[in-house]
Amino acid sequence: MTQLFIAPASKGTETPYQHLQMTVNSQVDKNIVKNHTKLGDKAASRLWGVTSGKIDHWNKIQPNDWILFYVSDNQIECAAKVSATEHNPDLSQALWDDYLHPTGSDHPTEPWDYLIHLSERKSLDLTAGKLREELGYSSNYDFPGFSRVATFRQQKLRKKYGSVDGFIRGFRS
Repeated sequence: MTQLFIAPASKGTETPYQHLQMTVNSQVDKNIVKNHTKLGDKAASRLWGVTSGKIDHWNKIQPNDWILFYVSDNQIECAAKVSATEHNPDLSQALWDDYLHPTGSDHPTEPWDYLIHLSERKSLDLTAGKLREELGYSSNYDFPGFSRVATFRQQKLRKKYGSVDGFIRGFRS
């Protein structure tokens, strides 16, 4: 069954939003991915990474799940569909060095080497307030870092929209 995850990519924090623009909203150079993965055809040129601190959520991701990218206090910018996951420090390092920060900026203290390959991206017209309402959160709920939406909250979406995919379709811009 398709699941829903939330990933912060705050505009207020330059690096996560910059990474969203470069690795999800745009496609990564296919040669970088191809040269550093063993996924073959499952590898995608849209990628997102999380740290080992979020491995419990990362381990629950399956192909065809959706990730909502939360970019500000009141906006979900897009959703992306998962094609595969892999723990790949080499690809993570290559993305950091060759693509995201070719001028040699400092490496993160904890690398984002638990990678999520994304097969498609959809722009959304969805406020964080509306997402809170749809999932049954209080109006002042702060979304945590990368996380899986609880099953009972996803059930609310399935009941109203027929599926998580139906929910995503309902808010495409």
